[in-house]
Amino acid sequence: MKEIGDLKELNQFIGSSSKVVVEFHAEWCGPCRRITPQFKQISEGHPNISFALIDMDGQDEICDKYKIDVFPTFIFYHNSKQFAKVFGANEHKLRENIEKLSEAV
Repeated sequence: MKEIGDLKELNQFIGSSSKVVVEFHAEWCGPCRRITPQFKQISEGHPNISFALIDMDGQDEICDKYKIDVFPTFIFYHNSKQFAKVFGANEHKLRENIEKLSEAV
């Protein structure tokens, strides 16, 4: 699980692997604090996917570029293209999309 610090690092991470999932969250966000440990646990079972977290406090440029206005938001990438997006702490949707991404060719 990679912790991303800025837009340049995020863009590099998205391009670094064919399958990527990024959680955009905020430390003060209750639903984020609830789902992040589950996200980390789920990531351990999917070694073919690269996972990252980014704390969005002070990340206006990333919010604008990736259109993040709900925390948490999970964006899934396949070959650097957006594959899916999940808004909120919905573990079922998160797991469902990770499985779909894992099976993508």
